[in-house]
Amino acid sequence: MLPDKNFIPRVGSYVNISGWGWIDLKTKTNSENLQIEQIQVDEQTQCKEFFGESYNTERMFCAGKYDGSDGWCDNDDGGPSAQDKKLVGIISSGGNCGQPSPAKISIVKNEENLEPYIFGGRIAADGDAPWQVFIQNSETGVPRCGGSILNEQWVVSSVSCVNETSGLQVEYDTLTLGHGQKVDVLETYTYNDYDVNTHQNDIILLKTSSMTLGSMNAQAINLPMQSYSPFPNIMLNISGFGLCEMLDSDQESNVNLNIAQVSILSEGDCRVYYPYMDEQKHFCAGGNNVTSGNGDEGGPGAENRQLDGIILTYSDKPENRPDLFTNVGYHVSWIKRHINSTES
Repeated sequence: MLPDKNFIPRVGSYVNISGWGWIDLKTKTNSENLQIEQIQVDEQTQCKEFFGESYNTERMFCAGKYDGSDGWCDNDDGGPSAQDKKLVGIISSGGNCGQPSPAKISIVKNEENLEPYIFGGRIAADGDAPWQVFIQNSETGVPRCGGSILNEQWVVSSVSCVNETSGLQVEYDTLTLGHGQKVDVLETYTYNDYDVNTHQNDIILLKTSSMTLGSMNAQAINLPMQSYSPFPNIMLNISGFGLCEMLDSDQESNVNLNIAQVSILSEGDCRVYYPYMDEQKHFCAGGNNVTSGNGDEGGPGAENRQLDGIILTYSDKPENRPDLFTNVGYHVSWIKRHINSTES
């Protein structure tokens, strides 16, 4: 359950943290069993001094020993920090396993007006978007964006959000970050003539180590026919783990997968907001305060179980501007040709 409104754990009290993080630093092996530990909440001034500008005293607390002898480990991030059976925080980061560092923990606020970062949406239920993945830097834990599962080895996303080609990791099969399965990205492939300014050909394929599909929240999404373009007024589901805090020095991903329905606009309506759009390669959808948030880009625009679009833009607050999408139908032949020619 959630804590009382504006609750912050008392300095010197203990919180329980848990996760399946690494237990072997050399082989980077996750624990097969859920691990749990009690760690003590530290003074805010000491936490701020240790973490520097990345630490926000109004939104965070830290806990654990500074010599690295207890606390957080790699792949525990996103997990719970509990006190008296109440979720008081979400593990954000710390040092690497065994390194001198306490755990940095985001405070969970119990406020009725907090809105998921898919604006106008809701928290997803089992089976709502089983193709959804979350892409992050495997070394630093820095969040990137969303993506969609095409098969056991391939994920599709946008180049504009995956702005690095190494050290990437995909989390899938989860509605809650930190509780899914994770695989490394082995290779990335971008479409020719990608234009960062106009989002032309803004699509990327990520080849991963093998994913296990078939559960309620781990399934591949279907591709449309080549050259398919969705008609105006068709409803799409957009989903993602977009950022739930917009801080200058630190950004934290939404713990829960969120989902919303948006309606596709006509080309003329889209050009009001995106005059550079290409009618074959793009479409737009949403608006009326139903939009994606920062960190949702790269994620799916799904028509039933078909991937019509890839989210390219986002908003920092609810607004009338629609989202711009890559039209997947334009790129289907390229996707299939590339996957088939490089599949192991």
